[in-house]
Amino acid sequence: MYDMSRSMSRGHEDYYTPEQRQKVVDHLSRQRWTDAESGTYARLSHEVPFDENGDVAPSNRVLPTTLPADADPITKMFLDYYRTERGYHPRSINSTTAWTATTPMSFFALPLMTNIDMLVPRKAFLVAGADAHSRYSSEGVRATAPDTVAAS
Repeated sequence: MYDMSRSMSRGHEDYYTPEQRQKVVDHLSRQRWTDAESGTYARLSHEVPFDENGDVAPSNRVLPTTLPADADPITKMFLDYYRTERGYHPRSINSTTAWTATTPMSFFALPLMTNIDMLVPRKAFLVAGADAHSRYSSEGVRATAPDTVAAS
């Protein structure tokens, strides 16, 4: 399970600095105007990347078309699924392209786990492996509603 609003507005495991978050918002705001004026839309990864200078580095793909030699384990796993027959679909964002560039903006303003306490008195059970890429999302949900969410 991923908390996509957290991922998009803070980066994986909350790696965006406050300055980077502001750069993302500024970039997305400018892109919204560009899209409106052109009548088209740009593509961008759901987690906005930065270059070596700390500037937004737009990319029109979520995954590379081929695996780089220095790819991290998560990119390897995602590429192995979405870019092979097993998980490929021609209309899948992860298989072929990227999200619309301004998609992350709404996730900044609407945190998906805001009402997690509404589960009470129902229970939820989250399962995440010790090394799961998404484990931090499950741990965050459990911290928000410890009496409602059990984890394994």
